[in-house]
Amino acid sequence: MRKSLVFIPALYLLSAQGAHCEDFHGQNCFDGCPEMKAGYKWAQDQDAHDPYLCIGRTRDFEKGCSAYVLEAGPKMPPPKQQDDDRDPDDQDNDSQPQQ
Repeated sequence: MRKSLVFIPALYLLSAQGAHCEDFHGQNCFDGCPEMKAGYKWAQDQDAHDPYLCIGRTRDFEKGCSAYVLEAGPKMPPPKQQDDDRDPDDQDNDSQPQQ
């Protein structure tokens, strides 16, 4: 009985302060999600594609940063350019000469 008496006022205080659950890129947060938004913006500004860049900050900052990294996906390497000596129309460029 004592636990329920303590639990009810705690719920009332949370609701009275206006703390409500929000969704920020699939993550739950409270009070406008300022730390998550900051982490997301930081990752966006850095063009971050590595989730390890998000480690070492606050938990909510890391969640926001990670959300951007997941949405951005892996960074793809630039396409390889062909050698200038090759003829792009020649399909048999890599084959050995016939004997």
